[in-house]
Formats: sequence, C-alpha cells, structure tokens
Amino acid sequence: VRRPRWRGGWVLTFARADLRTARLDLLPAFLTVVPVVLATAIRFGFPWLADRAREQTGFEVAPYVPLLLTVAVVMHVPFIMGMVGALLMFDDMAERRLQLLRVTPVTLERYLGYRMAFTGLLALAGLLVAVPLCGLAGDALPALLPAIVLGAAQAPLIMLTAAAFAGDRTQGVGLLKVLSGLVMLLAVAPWWLPGPLRWLGLLTPPGAVTHVQWAAHSAIDVVVGCAAGAVTGLTAAVWLRRRIVRRYTESS
Repeated sequence: VRRPRWRGGWVLTFARADLRTARLDLLPAFLTVVPVVLATAIRFGFPWLADRAREQTGFEVAPYVPLLLTVAVVMHVPFIMGMVGALLMFDDMAERRLQLLRVTPVTLERYLGYRMAFTGLLALAGLLVAVPLCGLAGDALPALLPAIVLGAAQAPLIMLTAAAFAGDRTQGVGLLKVLSGLVMLLAVAPWWLPGPLRWLGLLTPPGAVTHVQWAAHSAIDVVVGCAAGAVTGLTAAVWLRRRIVRRYTESS
C-alpha cells in the first residue's frame, strides 16, 4: 500500500532550496546576522557617544532614545529581513520558478504564504534578539512586545512591495533603497507632529508600529495602534499579493 505524502512537504522543499541559495549567495545569510552586530554596536557605542555629546555640546540625547530605538532597531531590523526575503524572491524570479509553479501542485499563493511566514518569523527572531541586546529598551522591554510583533509584520510587506514592482534583482535593490527612506520617514514623522496630528501615523503600517512603541505604557493606545496596524498591514498585504499573483498568472 502506497503511503500518502505529507501535504506540507512543499514547505521543506522550499526550505531546502533557500539553504542551497544561501550557500551560493552569501548576501542573504550575511544580512541575517546584521541585527546582532548592529545591536551590539549600539549597546557599547551609544553610551560613549551620548557622554561625548553631553560634555562637548551640552546636548542631552536621553529624550530621543525612543526615536533612536525606532530608527536603529524596531524598523531597521524588519527592513533588513524584508530585504532578505526580497533577495530570495528575486533569485526565484531569475530562475523562473514563479512561472513553473503554475504547472505544479504547489500554487503561487502557497509560495507567497511561505515567503511571508518565513520573512515575518525571521524579523520577529531578529527583533527579540536585537531589542534587549541594544540596551535602549531598558525596563520597558515587556511593554514593547506588541510593537515588536507589529514591527516584525513589516518585513513581509517590504518583501511583497519589492517583488510587486521590481522585475529583477537590479531593479529590486534600487527600489529597496528608495523604500528604506520612505518607510523610515513614515515611521518617524509623527515624532515631530503636534499631539492630535500624531494619530495620522496610524494610517500607515510603519506609523502604527511607532505609535504602539512610543505609547507602550498606555493600554488603550496600544490596542488602537495594534488594530490600526493590523488593518492597514493586512490591506496592503492582500493588495500586493494579488498584484504579484496577477502579474505572474497573466504573463506568458
């Protein structure tokens, strides 16, 4: 009697393909360790830089620590992991694997689901290591867990955006450079807005992440921010996913 094959075996197939790609292209593998290196550099370098700034210019950096945490870790790590996912997708595009999925039992939708889950979990792991390691969170680490989870969800959005609008790796790298500036701008812009206008940040996924981070000790603000981030993030993910599927389904 022939044993039925495990229906999730395609996940292991994709995972093995990613491991082979990592051995041939060291850039994605290198990027996965960047959050640890970055967090370590911040932990040992930031206190020294803060002391030098205070002594030489009288500038006190303590009030801006939440902003630095946002730029250097909470949004930076998901962007790096989104870049890893995008680079792997660009390799699949170059090998025309996305077109080949149309003639296999594994659908393009399943492939994208795997890529999104892989990228999101990679970002979550990176944040869970980098946030406490960088030393900027202090005693607020437990309260930052909602922002960490919401921040990790940005990585699949980065990957999907690059794959939806770039045709190859060269175009994708250029798009990611532009996207990095846009994401950081949307994330930090509410910091300088007047109180009531800060709520406008909830209209974008990066702004929702920073809203939850900066209001980590207010339960109502955290719930509102998480809800807004879930709605905007899910809406963007569905639209980008449909664009990618339509793009490769309609291509010859």
